[in-house]
Amino acid sequence: MTFNPRPLFRAALLGASLYAPALAAQELTEELLAVDYTNCMTNCLDFSGRLQCEILCGCSMDRFRAEMDVPAYASLSEQMEKDELTPESRAFLDETAVICVAEMDRLMEEMGLVMPPEAEEESPEG
Repeated sequence: MTFNPRPLFRAALLGASLYAPALAAQELTEELLAVDYTNCMTNCLDFSGRLQCEILCGCSMDRFRAEMDVPAYASLSEQMEKDELTPESRAFLDETAVICVAEMDRLMEEMGLVMPPEAEEESPEG
């Protein structure tokens, strides 16, 4: 079953527009990201396990921290709250989802919590 992370990002990250020009760029604070991490975890836990949510939400906050400044983050938040994402914002969130789900899959496999696809194909079930 393929995990669709988009509801997680929409529900959990009441955020704003990406790539807004910021003349006085400010870094996102840990306090600001902590609020969204908590929201992300709360919403994620409605449809996934704690470990998966910690990985997905942590990865998402890492992406926001690395790719956005305060004005861009605020803009994304506003767009998400209104459910009116720009194509750029949608692309950023989709890319974040793909990256973070891949990271989750990789970490879960490393921990031995998920069978690698090759093992599933070789399984004598069925």
